[in-house]
Amino acid sequence: MDIKSLIDKSNMMCVYMRIAILAVILLGMPNAAFAAFDQCSPNANGELTITMAGIAPNLCNTDPTSIKVSAYKIGLCTELPYASNYLQVCDFIYDSPSPIEVIAEKGTVRLIEGITEISLPTNKTYTHSALLLDLRKYIKSTLHFPSERIGKTGQGRYCWSIGAATETGRATRNDFTAECGSLSDANAKFNYTTRRYMWSAVDDTILAVERNFPADGWTNEMMSSETTKAIFNGGSIIISDDDPTTDSNAVYLLSGRPISPYITITSQTVSLDLGLKVSYGSLVNYSGTHETSSPLSPADCAITPCITGIQSAGLDFSVTAK
Repeated sequence: MDIKSLIDKSNMMCVYMRIAILAVILLGMPNAAFAAFDQCSPNANGELTITMAGIAPNLCNTDPTSIKVSAYKIGLCTELPYASNYLQVCDFIYDSPSPIEVIAEKGTVRLIEGITEISLPTNKTYTHSALLLDLRKYIKSTLHFPSERIGKTGQGRYCWSIGAATETGRATRNDFTAECGSLSDANAKFNYTTRRYMWSAVDDTILAVERNFPADGWTNEMMSSETTKAIFNGGSIIISDDDPTTDSNAVYLLSGRPISPYITITSQTVSLDLGLKVSYGSLVNYSGTHETSSPLSPADCAITPCITGIQSAGLDFSVTAK
């Protein structure tokens, strides 16, 4: 679309443009955020073939059917954004106390409603994007297996998310957040998580309020407000995973992602495409063994593997200027 106008504002030339924001799932290799998990190994028929043995929690990642997040800020940045600098190094496409909903669905393109025109400085190069998100993330999946799996109440070659909180325990089938059966039975709904902690990028056996990979251009930091990084309620930033009562004062998640190639806004720029990429963004939790000593290994899983849960693994973001 045509540029609407150029104006001189605070001695800075700004370009006003229409924006096309595309929420899409793009296929690609797993990145640093998902490196700790095995792929679920889909075959040519889309069946997940990973060997499901051992006691839960066992996790593999795969493509979800859909993911949903709520963004309070969407920005383009001149350097890697952290809680300490993102308000200074980013220009915001969307910035509101009322979040905008972003939904990505595999195999489709969805326009994000609510953003029509933006202004950005001309001749400025952006190297990273930043999203300030609500902590609650939603994931919806329907999974296909080469043989039967056990879910919350049923059993079959298809398993799907059931619209449950993924923080719940999975000591019995009643606690599962996935159901299994036939394809005609499948009725996937959004599972959700509001977890207020992460696993440390330095040591993934302990908890943290940040999980950063600066060498890859990634930042993930929990925020108690738009200006303040979260802390654990006990006062410690990183604490033991053995304490089930741990919680932080986090309200938001700040996600910084690299823009590749970098983009420069010029007087010829007419639109931006923003892509929400969630390839490998679904974690499948399974158990393939029963041991009486494990509270996460129900007896039902002794012969046929159980799909105990489906949860969010993370997200990526892309920006293209036209």
